Amino acid sequence: MEKPSGLPLISHVSRLLPTIFKNISRTFEVLGGLLVLVMMLTITVEVTVRTIWGKSTMVAFDLVGILLGCAVFLGLAESYRAGAHVRIGSFVMRLSERARRVLDVLVWLATFVYASLIFRYSLSLALDSLRTNAQAQTLLRFPLFPFQIIVPIGTLLFMIILIISREASKLK
Repeated sequence: MEKPSGLPLISHVSRLLPTIFKNISRTFEVLGGLLVLVMMLTITVEVTVRTIWGKSTMVAFDLVGILLGCAVFLGLAESYRAGAHVRIGSFVMRLSERARRVLDVLVWLATFVYASLIFRYSLSLALDSLRTNAQAQTLLRFPLFPFQIIVPIGTLLFMIILIISREASKLK
């Protein structure tokens, strides 16, 4: 009896991957949005406490800063997938079709290389923080790893979405 080939399974999985990563990307976007909500509530509490009691909570600046970085990297992939990243359309539209394709490839490569560097160095930093149990040098003294690891995770998802979108554009 002949053993069935694994190609249909690979084909099925390769068709599912864009949908799977689109859903992960959207989930990260929602998480980033929730962090923005937490930032808004933190600032509201800080302003209210300062107004009523004339004192600061002493944590709002640090917390909002760290959450902002997390929100940006959680939303990076979905922003790209949705076409929300900045493009200079007026410049690109003046180019020939061939020049646009070349520019598109060059921009994609530069973006991927830059994202790869961010991934590599942010992962190294996060793992060093985990290994050394690094803590913020602020009043809160929270561990840095849970916040730092969001950067390479968000960047990796962005890189995967870059690859998927590039492959999808080849099929058009």
